[in-house]
Amino acid sequence: MKLNQSQISEIVQISNQKDIYYRDIQAEWVDHIASEIEAELDSPSEFESVLKEKVRALPPKKFQQSVLINIHWGVVKEFFAGVFHWKSLLPALLLGFGLFAGFSVYENLEIKSLEKILKTTFLILMYGTILIGFWKNKTRRNAHILATVNTIFFLSSMLVLGLQKSWFEGLGIDEASFLYCLLACISIFLVRGYTLLFQKIKKVQWR
Repeated sequence: MKLNQSQISEIVQISNQKDIYYRDIQAEWVDHIASEIEAELDSPSEFESVLKEKVRALPPKKFQQSVLINIHWGVVKEFFAGVFHWKSLLPALLLGFGLFAGFSVYENLEIKSLEKILKTTFLILMYGTILIGFWKNKTRRNAHILATVNTIFFLSSMLVLGLQKSWFEGLGIDEASFLYCLLACISIFLVRGYTLLFQKIKKVQWR
């Protein structure tokens, strides 16, 4: 039995009262509950009892937590799936050459100092996705934007921690090769991170 607008509004009101913060998850929960009720409802008089039963079976807060975890895993997979696509590699290659040319003027600096400058600049740029992703209420309350910003934040931090000159030296890799590797990784992560974020923002803005 198809629900009317008043009944759907009541489901939406429950989602608002039950602390579903992210609007895309809220819409998904409302749609799921409405579909479950429609499949089971035989008479309009049964709506309230069936609604209570479905809300107890799938609490909004628990649903939000589960969906958030799945969205985060999905974004991580999406990030790495697009890393070696030509649309990411070509801009990353150009950016890498630009960074190399820019930092070549500091050739008198030690590799350790260049490493610190590169990593600091990289983290500032990547953490800037937090401001870009959350500057509007519409994007701030979207779970996919949250997951994308969190993923960029986490992977960027792991990259900086993982690429240590001392570890490369232990493997017999020289300083110049380490610097090239660092530049390549930074370029790829910058391009992929911002590309993915703007793709997500564009989807939200067109909804």
